[in-house]
Amino acid sequence: MNGIHFQCYGREGYKQVRHCIGDWLHALLREPVQVEAALNEAVNNAFRQGDRVDITIRVMNGKRLIMRVKDGGCGFAGNCRVAGLAREFPTEQELWQESGRGLRIMCAVLDRVTYNRQGNEVLLVKNMATDRHPRHMPDLPDMASYFAVQPVVGRQKGLGE
Repeated sequence: MNGIHFQCYGREGYKQVRHCIGDWLHALLREPVQVEAALNEAVNNAFRQGDRVDITIRVMNGKRLIMRVKDGGCGFAGNCRVAGLAREFPTEQELWQESGRGLRIMCAVLDRVTYNRQGNEVLLVKNMATDRHPRHMPDLPDMASYFAVQPVVGRQKGLGE
């Protein structure tokens, strides 16, 4: 199995699998908490657009962690916003706001943050600083009423790696 794919229906569905994703990230990375926080920000942003979110996580060639988060919304100009973040420094007021920091966190923690043309799918890439690989995926709970779990094998259509 090259990765995992979750279809989460509602925030409750994501809450049920979040620990499984965390376990997997802890098996892969030396500093998984930051990556998990960045992924959570992407998922939270997606849930603002709809009730179903697709999450795919896989390792490419043992060197890169590839995470995709897609929602059913109409999207936004995500790549323009990411480019703008690279040029601007946040004000103190922005740092203390209740929301609006998700993209900034993703860009600070990950090596690549790229949106598809529609702006409803984000590709998150982290170059792995360790050669540890998962020996097996953590057991996933049976939460069929919230999501469907599918193994990911081979290439996916969508954003390029």
